[in-house]
Amino acid sequence: MTVSGFAPGSYRYSCDFGSGGDTSYAVSITSDPQTFDNGATCYDAIPGDTVWVTINGIASNTITVAGTSTTSLPNPAQTWNETTGGVTHTWTNYTNAGGSEGPQIAAYQTVRVTCRVQGFMVADGDTWWYKIASSPWGNAYFASADAFYNNGQTSGSLHGTPFYDPNVPVC
Repeated sequence: MTVSGFAPGSYRYSCDFGSGGDTSYAVSITSDPQTFDNGATCYDAIPGDTVWVTINGIASNTITVAGTSTTSLPNPAQTWNETTGGVTHTWTNYTNAGGSEGPQIAAYQTVRVTCRVQGFMVADGDTWWYKIASSPWGNAYFASADAFYNNGQTSGSLHGTPFYDPNVPVC
């Protein structure tokens, strides 16, 4: 990222996403202009989403992520049943577990999923997310695949279950 027009000093910058889930980071600016990569630059893998940076109330140019939005893809003819092991949150932005929060999936509820995609890493290291086809989610929301049994079970502990069901195709 390259910044210009800022006096040397410490600043906070935010990565702002059209889908929500904004994040902020600290940066030290020592020269004008300055290019840096502190390992916490803005990354957005949602095709069609927008992203921009704001420092001290000054917004950068806005970019649009290339590709077609995954939430507007046609639904494939086949979906797969997956059952949660507890109450599960859903989100429009799987890359940062953010955006708009959707309806929760109840504990031990079976829903139809369209496909799986890699995104935000949850506490145990799982990065797989399911696109939820069932109503009321309608392929507009994602849930961490880690919250599902992924092995045909519909009750019991999630401990030791797979990160995702390999039968569910990649989006």
